[in-house]
Amino acid sequence: MLKRFLSGALSSVLIVSLAYPFPVLAGIKDEPMPFMFRIDETDGDASDEEGARGFVARIYTCALERDYDEDGLLFWCAQLEGQQSTGLEVFKRITECPEFTDKNLNNEEYLKVLYKVFFDREPDQTGFEYWYYDLEEGLLSKDDVLLSFASSPEWQEICSRYGIIPGGKVSSSSVVKTGIEGFVERLYLGCLGREADEDGLKYWADNLSSGNITGKQAAYGFFTSPEFLIEASQIDDVKLVMRFYDVFLGRLPDTAGETFWLSSIADSQNPVAVLFNGFSDSPEFEGLCEQNGITPGDSVRIPIIAVDEAYYRFKDYYLTDGIDMLNKVKLEPKTTYKFCNVQGSDRVWEERTIPEADLQAIKNFADTYFDPSWTPGEKAAFALYWIHHNMEYDYSGSMSTFAVSALVNRKGQCAQYNGAMVELLCWLGYDACLIQGSRGRSAPGSQHFWCEVYIDGETYVVEVGNTKDGNWNYFVSPYSRTRKFIVCGQVMG
Repeated sequence: MLKRFLSGALSSVLIVSLAYPFPVLAGIKDEPMPFMFRIDETDGDASDEEGARGFVARIYTCALERDYDEDGLLFWCAQLEGQQSTGLEVFKRITECPEFTDKNLNNEEYLKVLYKVFFDREPDQTGFEYWYYDLEEGLLSKDDVLLSFASSPEWQEICSRYGIIPGGKVSSSSVVKTGIEGFVERLYLGCLGREADEDGLKYWADNLSSGNITGKQAAYGFFTSPEFLIEASQIDDVKLVMRFYDVFLGRLPDTAGETFWLSSIADSQNPVAVLFNGFSDSPEFEGLCEQNGITPGDSVRIPIIAVDEAYYRFKDYYLTDGIDMLNKVKLEPKTTYKFCNVQGSDRVWEERTIPEADLQAIKNFADTYFDPSWTPGEKAAFALYWIHHNMEYDYSGSMSTFAVSALVNRKGQCAQYNGAMVELLCWLGYDACLIQGSRGRSAPGSQHFWCEVYIDGETYVVEVGNTKDGNWNYFVSPYSRTRKFIVCGQVMG
C-alpha cells in the first residue's frame, strides 16, 4: 500500500536528524522476467546413510544425479571427517567439476539444485521467484545466492544431522568481502539489489572509517533512501522480510521468524520502520559490524507514524518531472475520453463517454483522497500510485465501467486500471487516450491496454502497472524511456 510502505517511511526521513547525502538514485525495476514454475515429484533427501557417507551420497544424487563412485566417496569423506573441508566447500568443489558444469544449468535449474541440497525440499514459489528474479537481472551472482542458502538454519540442521561442519563462506562478488568496503557493498547488494557505485562506496566507507557514522546509522541511510522505499512499495511482505533477513542476519528467514515478522507488519502503517527497528539492534548485525571493524553504535529508530499522503510530492523523484509538466497544462474537464486501437498498421480512433457510474466513482475518490492544496499534477500522480497499490489483479473487472472496477471494487486487469486512469485524467481536464495494443515481452498477438496523455503536441505514456504483472509503471514518460510497447506494429522504447 502506498500509505503503508512510503508515507510513514519517507516522511520519517524528514523527522529524524540523520539525513546524510545519499548518492543512490536508481529507477524502479520495470517488467518482470518471464517465469515458469514447476515442482518435481522427487524427494530432496537423497540418502538414508549416516555420517559423512550419507552426506556425500546426498550431494552426488542431488547435484550430479547419480550414485557416488567409491573413490570419490572415500576422498570426500576423508575431507569431511578430518575437518579439512566443510559441507559447503564439498558442494562447491563437486559442482565445479566438468561433470556438473557441462550441464550448463540455467538459473531455474540451478536454484532447484540448491533447494534440494541446502533445504532438503522442493522450492516454494515465493522464495523461488525472489532468487530467480535477482539472478536473471544480474542483481546477484550464483555465489551470492549460494552464500545465503548456506547461511540458512535448514543447512545448519542438515549438516548437524550428518555430523559435519556446515561452512558458510564462499567466494562471492561482494557479499563476503571483509572490512569496511565489504560491509558497504553488502548494504548495496542486500538492500538496493545492486553493486555499489564508486562515489557511493567511497562516501559510506570514508564516513564509517572516520567514525562520523556508525554501522546502524549507515543501515538507516540505506533503508530510508528513496531508492529502497520505492522498491519496497512494490514488493510483497514476504520479499520485504527476506530483504531484512539478508542484510541484517545474512540468511533466509526460518519459518517461525518469517511468521512472526509477517504478523508484526500485517496491519502496520510503516512496515519498513517495524522491521528496521526490530532487526538493526540484533546481536547478529552488531557482530557483523564489529567483524568488519565498524562501531555498531546506539539504537537508531525510524518513527512509526501515520502521516498525510501528501508526503510523496516532496520525496518521490520518479514523479517530479511528470507533475511539473501536468501542472503547466490548461485544463478543460471532460466527460468523454479517447480510445485508440493500435493493433493494426494504423491508429483507429473513437471517442467514448465516461459512464455516469464512473464519473460518480471518480468524484467520490477525489472527495475522499485529494487534498484541496494539491495541484492537478499531484492529484494525477497520487491516483496512479493508489490504483497501482490497491487493486487486486482479477479477471472479473468490467469492460464498460473502468473507474468502478478500479476505484470501488478494486479488481481488474490492464483495461480496468489504465482505463480508470484515463477517465480520471480527462475528468481533471487533460487530453488523454486509452490505447489498445501489446507489449514487447508479451506473447505475439497478446493484448494490453495503457494510457497516452498529450502535452504541447507531444505524446507521453502513463502506465499504471500492477503488483501481479510486475513492478513497473510510467508517469508522463516519453516512449523512448519505456519498455517495448507496440504501436501499429512498431516497437516503442
